[in-house]
Amino acid sequence: MAWDEDGRTGMKLGPTEDILVFPTVLELKVGETRSLRLGAVIPFGPVEKTYRIFLEELPAAEKPQTRSTVRVLTRVGIPVFVAPVKLLEDCKLSTLSIGAAGASLDVQNTGNVHLRVDTVRLEGFAEGGAKLFEKEAQGWYVLAGGHKRYEVAVPKDACTKVRRLVMSVKTDKEQVFQEPLDTPGGACGT
Repeated sequence: MAWDEDGRTGMKLGPTEDILVFPTVLELKVGETRSLRLGAVIPFGPVEKTYRIFLEELPAAEKPQTRSTVRVLTRVGIPVFVAPVKLLEDCKLSTLSIGAAGASLDVQNTGNVHLRVDTVRLEGFAEGGAKLFEKEAQGWYVLAGGHKRYEVAVPKDACTKVRRLVMSVKTDKEQVFQEPLDTPGGACGT
């Protein structure tokens, strides 16, 4: 599947013939491992191309049952990245803002390859610099040229005391980007 991301709603998948997978069907016994072969049938370009392949467990042949049973089947999505001709990594953060949902900012990937946000941390500080709270949100991929909005709620019991917020974005490569916001009137939102 061709893979793109919407900054607010998330993953968007569409059919593609850019990637070949072999074998397309295989059987695994318990504890067995097998290799899959992937191939890109498109040339390398100026921007990384992104795909997801899905491995799905198929239901076993049905045997007559005398009672009802429930069977859960596994489906795993694996990201596939086709590298660009020349690699450029670059990330920018928008200005931190306060709204009804809490503090938010956009992570903008201005490079030509994906970046993976590991965690997003929001810290709130009081007048004298004492830390009032710290909250974390899980990150996700930000594809080449894309953006993703992260919103973290400010605790109601602390919002009137907050005078400074700092949102930190940590990538899977241990890079940390920070965006501060002074909030002299508190951070309770609108």
